[in-house]
Amino acid sequence: MENKVTGFIQKNNLLAKGDTVIVALSGGADSMALFHFLYARQQSLCITLLAAHLNHGLRGAEADRDEAFVKKVCSALGVQLFVRHAHMAQRKTPPGMGTEAFARELRYTFLQELAAQHNAKIATAHTFSDNAETVLFHAIRGAGPRGLAGIAPVRGNIVRPLLAVTRAEVEAYCQKNNVEYVTDSTNLETQFTRNRLRLQALPLLEEIQPGATAALGRMASDMRELDSWLTTLAEELLQKAATPGGYLPKILLAAPRPLRLQALASLCGPSSSRVLLAQVEQVLQGQLGAVTLPGKKTAKLQKGVFVLQPKAKPFLTIKDEFAIEEKEYQFSPAYVFQVQVIAKKLHTNFSPKPCEKGLTFWADYDKIAKAAVFRTRRAGDTFALPGRGVTKTIKKWMNEAGIPQHNRGCFPLLCIGNTVLWAYNVGFCGTLQVEDNTKSILQIKQIEHSTEN
Repeated sequence: MENKVTGFIQKNNLLAKGDTVIVALSGGADSMALFHFLYARQQSLCITLLAAHLNHGLRGAEADRDEAFVKKVCSALGVQLFVRHAHMAQRKTPPGMGTEAFARELRYTFLQELAAQHNAKIATAHTFSDNAETVLFHAIRGAGPRGLAGIAPVRGNIVRPLLAVTRAEVEAYCQKNNVEYVTDSTNLETQFTRNRLRLQALPLLEEIQPGATAALGRMASDMRELDSWLTTLAEELLQKAATPGGYLPKILLAAPRPLRLQALASLCGPSSSRVLLAQVEQVLQGQLGAVTLPGKKTAKLQKGVFVLQPKAKPFLTIKDEFAIEEKEYQFSPAYVFQVQVIAKKLHTNFSPKPCEKGLTFWADYDKIAKAAVFRTRRAGDTFALPGRGVTKTIKKWMNEAGIPQHNRGCFPLLCIGNTVLWAYNVGFCGTLQVEDNTKSILQIKQIEHSTEN
């Protein structure tokens, strides 16, 4: 095993001189073998070794036993160990996420926080056998080349030195080097999908086709090369399709479908499923309005351009309203404006036309009732568009103006009842224009304006 792992580290440039390496140390055979291997080679590899253990809080006394075990080992060897308690039994698993996935998310969040603090790499103990399970798991879910590529040797700051060796080789290494380890009893429970694949499916496949596990590993390697090639072509496609604000659907749709799916996967994130990517394709074709993506983004067509926008939450509720005051208002990061009341006789440079590229607007303050308030849209709102002599519902105007759906809930208006007096980026209705006998001017100056309107 030693030669395989050393060669694998060198071939894939997993570690470099001077690296700080945090081993994800569960206490099981795989992680203890990895920990022992790296500890014995700290000087030859010129690395600093740390360890991290997350107690998920799901296995009671057994979990506490694992924690005590890794503490004892690290203390005896003088390796700094970081421990965190996740208390998962007291937490609510997020919707659509299983217990295993939630535990994994908490574990990697912990590891990444430590890595950022210590400018370190994270070493996990995934083996060749784990990779075969992963490939099989992705295959039965209908994954494409990226999913069938299995576990990568390197992903960002995460390295997997044991990917070249099987679980049997790991156990043999532990026996040969007297490496103690603990066994997680839940690894034997078949209600978990991965356990069933490891305990039932893979042995049956080996019985049907000897060498099936090794074959899955070879396929993963081939798929990794294919995925890398497709990724390069997908990047070129995205560069070709790029346009201000997004991508041109025509160019994306003209590409071969495998390449298009790879490009969309790159845009939508690594956790995007084939079902989700198919929906995004429908958005490109104009057959679907919008799709919510992982990371709280939305994919949609906007004025003929395919865009990915953050699914922003408005700062305000529909009930919020604010009286006119001389101060700065912030309805969202996109909508910030400053209000000031000015005596006309003091406004020597006044012009009835908006200035500063339409970011400053004036109205006759005396024509505005004290009941006027700043708020967001409500059902029944109407707006007499300045300079056009037409009145429209706010809903119809926002549709025609192309106000993004996710921005409408925080779009600033000045209203009396359901009558809109002023709208962001548009100005005041015509009946409020400043005249010769105007005494006070209401000035609204936009500090920031949305680039999406």
